[in-house]
Amino acid sequence: MTARPNMSTAHWFKAKASETAQGCSEVAFLAGAVALRDSKRPELPAQVYPAEVWASWLTCLREGRYVGHRVELSFVGGGVTVRDSADPAGQIHAFTQHEFECFLNGVRGREFDLAC
Repeated sequence: MTARPNMSTAHWFKAKASETAQGCSEVAFLAGAVALRDSKRPELPAQVYPAEVWASWLTCLREGRYVGHRVELSFVGGGVTVRDSADPAGQIHAFTQHEFECFLNGVRGREFDLAC
C-alpha cells in the first residue's frame, strides 16, 4: 500500500461557484497527487488520486462521462457519492446535487486542473 502524503500544510480550495456555500468538495494539489474532501466534514480522510488519474477524471466529467472511471460516482437520493474504486475500504464522500453542480462548474471552468 502506498503511503498517504502529508496534508498538514495542504492548501484546500473549492470552486468559485461554491465560495458562499456551507458545504462542497474541496481540492488540494499535492506533490504528484490531488486530494478531494468534503468541506462539511474536513476531519474525515481525503481521497487522494495520482495526478494522471485526476486529470483523466476531469476530462471524463467535461465530456459528460460519469461512469467507468477509477473515481466512482453514485447518484442517490438527490445527491452524489464519490469513492475511489482502487481503495474499496476508503472514505466515501457525499455531496448534495447543488454541491456537485458547483464542483462541475469548476471542472468545466478548469479551476481544478493541475498547474503545469
